[in-house]
Amino acid sequence: MEYTDETLNTNAPETNDIDEQKIISLNKFIFLSIISFGAYEIWWIYKAWKFYQQKENLDIMPAARALFSIFFLNRLFNKILDFAKERGYKENYSSV
Repeated sequence: MEYTDETLNTNAPETNDIDEQKIISLNKFIFLSIISFGAYEIWWIYKAWKFYQQKENLDIMPAARALFSIFFLNRLFNKILDFAKERGYKENYSSV
């Protein structure tokens, strides 16, 4: 299918600046967490906040939110759940 100027939505947000995200299995996440002595969780939280910073054009510091994740983790889990529901996820959970 060939696209013309009329078929493109010029109001759509640009997604070219968002880093590619890869989904790993739960077992791999647990394995990486164990062998890194918990450092992988901090990296994962950083990458998640970096994704939302780019996606929503937020004025945040992902590294600081990862390091002080005890204060920001609930908000991150709520953002992830909202994002998943936008894409058809039917389950619900309490991020607390």
